[in-house]
Amino acid sequence: MKKFVTIDIEGDGCSRDINQKLFPEGGHYDPETRIWCVTFAHGKETYTYVCKLPNRPRELPNGMKTKAYHEDTTKVPGNIDSHPVKEFKVYSSFIYAIYCRIKKLNELGFKVCFKGYGEYDYDKDMLEIIFNKFNLDTSVLECMLNVHKSTVGRWKETTRQVTTGNRIPNQEYIIRGIRHNIEDSMQLYNITREYVQRTAN
Repeated sequence: MKKFVTIDIEGDGCSRDINQKLFPEGGHYDPETRIWCVTFAHGKETYTYVCKLPNRPRELPNGMKTKAYHEDTTKVPGNIDSHPVKEFKVYSSFIYAIYCRIKKLNELGFKVCFKGYGEYDYDKDMLEIIFNKFNLDTSVLECMLNVHKSTVGRWKETTRQVTTGNRIPNQEYIIRGIRHNIEDSMQLYNITREYVQRTAN
């Protein structure tokens, strides 16, 4: 694998243990998950796309609600730690921008690596569900590769979005979430690069 980028997505879904109860099949995916932040990393270069969540939590099949939302007054910063952030006001435009970047990477012969949920291809599967909703060609996702195994024992926790029991201002919440997304994508790139170099020798 000579050419690759990494991708990480943030959505409004609940924790794994809740999803396992609500969605017992397969990878325990919440099919109504709304992704709101995506980062592609290639070396030190990153591309981050953001589309704010609605201003109220989403209702789940059992009547519970998600905890993720963005207030109307919450602002998307133009950059986080010198990494540029592009905001989209319209969700369909946000999804189409993600589709276009993956399509271009596919055409250029890049693998788009992601850290799966164990054996489950969460990021790829979630994008396939969403692309289907917007009638976008899901064959572009064939370039995506689950590199979860290369991260086992090497993954370090990055910036946490929330701490159990603590409420933080929504502005800080969105900044932490974007920073977490960028850091995860960059860490995955570095781990993948080291793994490729190690296995090539």
